[in-house]
Amino acid sequence: MKILAIILILILTGCTNTIVPAVYTNVEEPSLPDDPEFVELVQTLDTPYKICLYLNNEFLYKGNTEFPNPYEFWLTKRGDCDDYSAFATLVANFHGYETYQIIMCSKESCHALAVYVVDGKLNYSNFGYYRNTQVTTFKEVVLDGGYRLKYDYFIVYSYEMEIVETGVLP
Repeated sequence: MKILAIILILILTGCTNTIVPAVYTNVEEPSLPDDPEFVELVQTLDTPYKICLYLNNEFLYKGNTEFPNPYEFWLTKRGDCDDYSAFATLVANFHGYETYQIIMCSKESCHALAVYVVDGKLNYSNFGYYRNTQVTTFKEVVLDGGYRLKYDYFIVYSYEMEIVETGVLP
């Protein structure tokens, strides 16, 4: 019950006023820091679901105005939505998944999601919670989470940090 209350607070309040989608790797070939423990962990987290289970069990939400890279996030085990999203997309991309980050914003706040292409469909994670939505458009991802009630627009970034879509929410 306590976890559900925390999740609801985070969803209703958003993460931060500004979000800069994070990328930490060579986008042509995902690279990892020279830390055997981190590399071994990344190698074991070979599906989006496993990544999310790990995030959910090992990390704590902590709003911040800093933009640590996924390795620094792993070291501290604390971060906000863009840190979770950047870590998840790094690890999933390392395993060959096509990944995206969706940033949704209003005048008051922004929020980030990690998106994974699985069998040609879009699934996403919000912090460490995996949603097997099997939808086909980024707008459907945003609408699935009910984010239209809080945010005015969204921007989708590829793993290479190129804007691939923008949209206004009803």
